[in-house]
Amino acid sequence: MNQYLIAGIIYGILGVFGFLLSLGVSVMKCGKTSVSASTGEGFVWALPSALIMVACGYSPYVLSIFSEPMKFFDSSMPQESADTIGRGFAMMLAILAMSSRMIHTTEIAVCKPSKDELKKFKDDLQKELKEKEKEKSEALK
Repeated sequence: MNQYLIAGIIYGILGVFGFLLSLGVSVMKCGKTSVSASTGEGFVWALPSALIMVACGYSPYVLSIFSEPMKFFDSSMPQESADTIGRGFAMMLAILAMSSRMIHTTEIAVCKPSKDELKKFKDDLQKELKEKEKEKSEALK
């Protein structure tokens, strides 16, 4: 199969999974969601894996960096199997690195408080402060 087609399929599948993961991160961090921010973050999250798939398909040197260590575990492993596992390992490393980025940028994009939330927080804080001052003045009397 064509390397670009395989990379495109992987990009699509991982992009959808990244979208769902980004939605989950935003709900867990602040209880809010943003479809547009999660879509962007999900497909940016998947991009390095697709690029690594293409790079491993066209460069035997890049592929050997990840497939040769696999032969350390099983010296009788066929080269094709080692290459497949090596591609998967490289994609996993890319996903791991991009996951920390996605958590951070999703939180920044989605969890910003709105003006209404800031106003409510300010009003609640002022109300609480007035109650404490009232209690303090009553305690002094």
